[in-house]
Formats: sequence, C-alpha cells, structure tokens
Amino acid sequence: MATSSTARATFEFQLNQSKANALTPPFATSDDLFWQLEYCETYPNEPECFVVRLHVIPNQDELESILPWSRRHENQQYVGKLALEMDKLTPEMKYRGFFYKKTKLAHNFLIGVTFSEFQTNSKLVPAPFPGRRIPNELYDAWLGEINKQDSVDVQFNVSGQVVYASSAILSKRSEYFRNFFQQKWAESEDIQSDTTQSSSQSPNTRTRSKKKSSSPVKGVTINGTNGTNTNGTTPETSDISISNNQIKYVINVPDFEYDTFLGMLRYLYTDNPGFSVEDGSPTSPLAMMAISDKYLIQDLRERAKEKLLKILNEDNAARILFDAAWKWPDVKEIVMNYVVKNFAKVRETPAFLEIDDSHPMTAKLLLQLIRQHSFIDQMAEKKVWNFGAGPAMIPSSVLLRAQAEFTNYNNLGMSIMELSHRSKEFENLLNKTKNDFRTLLKIPENYEILFMQGGGHTQFSAIVYNLLAAKRAKLGDSINDSDFNPPIDYLVTGSWSAKAAQEAKRIYGNVNIVFDVKKSKGAYGSIPPNSEWKLSGPSAAFVYYCDNETVNGVEFPYIPEIDPSVPLVCDMSSNILSRRVDISKFGVIYSGAQKNIGPAGVTLVIVRKDLLTPVESVGQQHHNVPIIPTMLDYKTMADNNSLYNTPPMFSIYMADLVFEWLLELGGVEAIEAMNATKSQAIYDTIDQSKIYRSPVDRLVRSRMNVPFKIEPPELEKEFLSGADKLNMYQLKGHRSVGGIRASIYNAMPLEGVEALIKYMKEFEKKHSI
Repeated sequence: MATSSTARATFEFQLNQSKANALTPPFATSDDLFWQLEYCETYPNEPECFVVRLHVIPNQDELESILPWSRRHENQQYVGKLALEMDKLTPEMKYRGFFYKKTKLAHNFLIGVTFSEFQTNSKLVPAPFPGRRIPNELYDAWLGEINKQDSVDVQFNVSGQVVYASSAILSKRSEYFRNFFQQKWAESEDIQSDTTQSSSQSPNTRTRSKKKSSSPVKGVTINGTNGTNTNGTTPETSDISISNNQIKYVINVPDFEYDTFLGMLRYLYTDNPGFSVEDGSPTSPLAMMAISDKYLIQDLRERAKEKLLKILNEDNAARILFDAAWKWPDVKEIVMNYVVKNFAKVRETPAFLEIDDSHPMTAKLLLQLIRQHSFIDQMAEKKVWNFGAGPAMIPSSVLLRAQAEFTNYNNLGMSIMELSHRSKEFENLLNKTKNDFRTLLKIPENYEILFMQGGGHTQFSAIVYNLLAAKRAKLGDSINDSDFNPPIDYLVTGSWSAKAAQEAKRIYGNVNIVFDVKKSKGAYGSIPPNSEWKLSGPSAAFVYYCDNETVNGVEFPYIPEIDPSVPLVCDMSSNILSRRVDISKFGVIYSGAQKNIGPAGVTLVIVRKDLLTPVESVGQQHHNVPIIPTMLDYKTMADNNSLYNTPPMFSIYMADLVFEWLLELGGVEAIEAMNATKSQAIYDTIDQSKIYRSPVDRLVRSRMNVPFKIEPPELEKEFLSGADKLNMYQLKGHRSVGGIRASIYNAMPLEGVEALIKYMKEFEKKHSI
C-alpha cells in the first residue's frame, strides 16, 4: 500500500560570511515524515562552495521498526523528485548535498524545497536503529509549527547577541516556558516596554499586539536585529530576516553564556544535546545541567547527568566534585563515592592538588571524603552479603552518607533524630521524600502519599476501615444504612494475603475469598487462572491482593483485572520500587519500608484522593460503617501532611537517601532490569541442578525472594553453615516453610548474587552422586 504527497517549504536567509552553518526548523512531506535543511558556509575540500544538505528526522514508526530512516532520501523505499532551487542556479550534487559557488551568490537568497510524486510504502528492510526515540512532545511541537508562516515570535538577548525561537515549541518542551508564556510566573529583571503590561506578565518581557507578519520565515537562529541588548547597544546582524511585527516576547538572559543558551534551544528543537567534554566549555554537561535546572527541562538534565557520569575519571573527579557537583545531591553522592573508591589515585591528580582552600564547601567535602574513605577501608576487610527477607540490605553508599550526617544533619549541628517534626527543616525533608517517591513511581497528582506507622499488619485493618467508609460515601442515599453490607474480596496466594484476610474477618463480617491457593492446591506456589476467580463484581468495597509473597516466593506477573468501579488494593511491601507499575490501576497501595525502602518504622501508603472520607465521631450518624481509628484514617493523615503526630523521622530520612540512590541509578526502569538479571541467574542455577528444587510455578516466581529446597533435606543445615562461613547470612527459609530463601532486593548487587551462585555450584559438586 502506497501513499503519495506533495509538500513545499521555503526559508529565507541573509548571509553572514562569518557564520559556519544554520539549520532550518523541521518540515514535513506528510504527517509523519520530517526533514531539515542545513546551510554550511564551509565544507571540507570545497573552499569555493557552500553546501545545502538534507537531513532526515526519523518518525516514530521508523524508530520502532527497521525502516531505513537514516538513508530515506537515497533508498527506493521513498521514491520522489527532490529539487532545491536558488536564484535559478544549478547546483552540483555530491556528498549527499547541493553545492553552489559562493561567487555566484547574492546577499539575500531563498532555499526552496519541493517534494513531488512522493511515495512511501510499508515494506521493511534492515537499517540501523537510532540511539534514542524522539519525544512525542517534540513531534507534537513540530506538527503545530509546520505550516505557520510566522512561527518565530520570541527574541532572547543573550550576552550581546540575539536568539529567535517559537513560543509554541518552547512551551511544549519546557515547563518553565509553558508557565512563562501563559503568564503564570515572571522573571525579575525590568526592561522598558513599548506597551502596557498586565500585572502578571514578566517585567523582563514586552508584548506587541500588532498584526501577524506574512513573512515565510520560521526557525531558530542567532544574532538578531530586533530590540536592544541589556546594556543598550544594538545586537549584531541577523542570519534570518525576522519581521519586527511578529516578535511577541523580548526576553533578557543575563545569567548564561550565549553558547550555553543556544545549546539548550538546539536541544529543545532537535532533541540533540551536543555536549562538549572540554573543561570549562559552555556546553559541558555541568553547564547544561545548570541551565536545564533553570528552565525545568528534566530530560536534558538527566542526559547531561548521564554524560557527566560517563566522562567521570580519576583526573577530573575532584574538579567536578569541588567545582559544581556538590550543588546537586544526586550528582554529589555518585561523584563522592567515585572519589572515595579511587582516593589513592585521585588525591595525586592536579585537580585535587589545586582545590581552592578558601571555598566554603572545601572543608566539609574534605571531611566527608576522609570519613567515608576510612569506613570503606574497614568494610573492605570483611565483605558481607545479607540475604535477609526483612529488615534487609541497605545500599552501602546510603549507610555511608547516613553515618556522615548522623550527628550533623544539613549543617544544623544536631542529628535528624533530634529535630522537631514541626520544624521547617524536617517539613522540607518530608516533602522532598514525597516528591522523590512520586517521581520514581510516576504517581499521578490525584493520589496522596502518606507516611504512616505500624507496618503491613496495621494496614490490614486500615484498608477495611477506610474503604468501607469510601464505599458508603459513594453510595450515598441510594441505599439504606441497614442494607449496607458490601463484600470485600481477597486473593489469597501466600502467608501475607492469608493474614490480611484473617484480620479483615475480625473487623467485618462479609469477606469474600476469591481464591485460596493453599486450600485448593495444598500449598502456596501458584496463581489460578482468572476463570477460577470468584470476584464479587461492582458490589465489592474493594479487592485486595499481595503483589509479592515474601515467605512463599510468589509474585504476580500482572495487575489483576477487576471491575474498574471497584478500588484495587495492593500490598507491595516486598517489591515496591523493584519494577514499573501503572499506579492509576489502583485505589490503594501500601508498603512497609524494611525491604526496598530502608529501615523499619515507616509505612508508605499511596491512596487515590476520591477514596478519602471525613472522620466520623461518636454520636454522629455512622451509616452502619465502623468508625475509623484516628491513627488509621487516611484523610486525617493527608490533611496533616502525615504530621498528625510525630512520624518516624529517621526512617523517613533514610527512605529519601534510598530514593536518591535509586534515582541516581536511573530510576525504577534501571533497577527493574538489574532485578530481572539477578533473579534469573539464580533460577537458572536451580533449574539446571540435580539437588536444588523450586517450589514455585515458573510463571509466578518472585524476583525478590527466591525459595528453594535441597534434596535430600538433611543437606540444608550443612548448606547454611557453609554459607555463614563465607559471610552469606540469613539464607534460612521462613520457619513456616523451611528450606532456603535468598532475598535479593534492590540493594543486593549482582556481585552478591554471583557469590551465592558460585557457592551453590561448589556445594552441589561436593555432594554430586
């Protein structure tokens, strides 16, 4: 199947012989085929010519398949005629570009691009993949600008030079610019305006309400002609002719270098950061991190951070740490740990020897380095692998940082455990922890995040109280109080879901067991097919399940499908943050901290806001609903930002250190891949063994808790004793099921798993028949 299309685009340039090149904005030959033209002032081996080259921009289908996007304009896959006309000159075609003699070129010229008889089809042929998908919001921005005659409407004055851009594209790509152009916030520096400004408009911006220009110009360029610089001088001559009438915003940028700002705009337009790794470069990763923080471009910041960590080495680590990395906690910790681990070499580098002693951060950073280096030396003498199911292993870098800050949190001269929970410092920490958690799990804004106490056992009761109240509030006057008796559904796949159902029966009389694997199969280790489930349907107040059964090693590989009107409640205590999850599918998610979050003490609860109901008091009408104990009431906790009483402050502090550590690794997406690798390696060892056996069906094996039996069972005691001698601890299975259990939560590195596998193989070889 083929489609044909004809498209034209015209771009007007003014030559400035000192400029090396210029790019047009993207244009399209159909709804999903994008291109750019590049004008090169000079070209290798062609000093007498300039060249116009056509660049392909891959679309989403090509990125996700194997279409030949990189050679689209050469391949027979795309058949058409391409003509570039310039003052009726005939160019020479070579190097995949159109070359023109400079001596024949007028000062002003037009580049006209015409695609005719253009066809595409869906035949797939092998081609290289691009390294990164073009963001959807960038495609949306391009589509909105393709046929606009006056898309350039913003002028930036940057270090004596001018940059033009489109507010529509900037708004799509940056939260800062989106709010700025919608007049939701303003800059601080004043500039004289030709027109009266609204009270909410930035004083650093001037607005014109004249007719739109009919000029065909559109794009981002440098060195404009409109407006004046911050010092009152006239900017340099423009590469692109911009009509004065089409500029709606003139914005001064006093705090960034021109090349840094231009690099940011290039990224917003093309998704290409173009980092420079030279020291002090205006487009270095550190410079781009700073400007992306200013303009709230999170994806650019993450790519700059990723690039920074890739170029981190013994020679530049000290400079990066002391010059800039200390400003960003997420970068500081990684660079600090690198310096600590390589301290013997780093301290001999010129960058370390040239540290500025007068810098206010120097003494603090050096003290932290010395403390951490000393601690690592001690830890290296005895490497311990903690396979405990909970409380579980905590990342060593988190422990080191907690140790360094234990007596002096945030330079306050006191421990986090000594602060008032009403203090501004702790409130800031609480809010940061909440935001980091929301970022990691991509929690929508219509969900509250609560920090509660009592662990999963307390939540067994809390969900019953809160969701019965929510169900009653939802039904309103459509039902009599005496008739209110909705079922609550429980999926029982292991010890923890069984305990949850048992607690629900103590509180409420209408508990429906959707299935109980132990009763139907004799033992936990599987999840029945949906056809065997006995759900209550829309009448239920909620449906509960435990995502990962710590004792039995059973994990749901999917989110259960239930009636969408019924809240889905999930206990994720032992696999929270271990994989991506669609939060919008749930009414309530809760998790104790002592497995993937930090030390015991705090329980995180994610609850959809429409399920929060006001607290009833004795003497009021309760509508046949149990009164929610205050300390279990979700709305009370939400209304008080989890500060109704003194929260477990140290546990919350440690949780955020773990969240920062996880964000530095690349977030949940990165740790999910690591967890899959770790668990699969152990399961492969078990499946290939003659003495190890997994009691769990392959499709529902846990990635966090790997239980296995040894045959004959008499060998288990010897196995555990040998593991202890190798500093591999807490491998004994739960007392209710016996056997061996290796808990490999997020903090367990692959090195620890490999040590266990090596021991397992050596033990089997010793006892092979």
